[in-house]
Amino acid sequence: MSESAGLTLEQMVASFTRFGRAMETQNLSEMRAAVVPDFTWTIPGSNLLSGVTVGPDQAVERGRAIARFGLKAEFLSTTVTGPLSLEVVIRDVGSHNGRTLDLTSTDRATFSPDGRLVTLTNHVRDSGTVERANAFFG
Repeated sequence: MSESAGLTLEQMVASFTRFGRAMETQNLSEMRAAVVPDFTWTIPGSNLLSGVTVGPDQAVERGRAIARFGLKAEFLSTTVTGPLSLEVVIRDVGSHNGRTLDLTSTDRATFSPDGRLVTLTNHVRDSGTVERANAFFG
């Protein structure tokens, strides 16, 4: 497939998964390699993880924080939303310091033609999601 034609669903899912696995295993060099230099990652809320990170180093720091909370993600569905964009419905589950988290969110990702993440934006799926995340992450 030529770069101008975009990426296949399989290629985008593989890239998204590569980033997620690198975060879970704390493979920091792989996390950096999975994103473009000006990668942005947006998470709603008012907790430790909320806000916008820019660049691989900030993404790695956020990934470290997520790993400390033991958060695990399960893909529920994926939808191609454009030649270089994907929507992933994710169930996030974690337990940390006596608190538990179980929520479903939607991540929207855009990719460079070579398959690296350009943007990752988390969207809430139901009322109370941000509040539950704020309570879990403090």
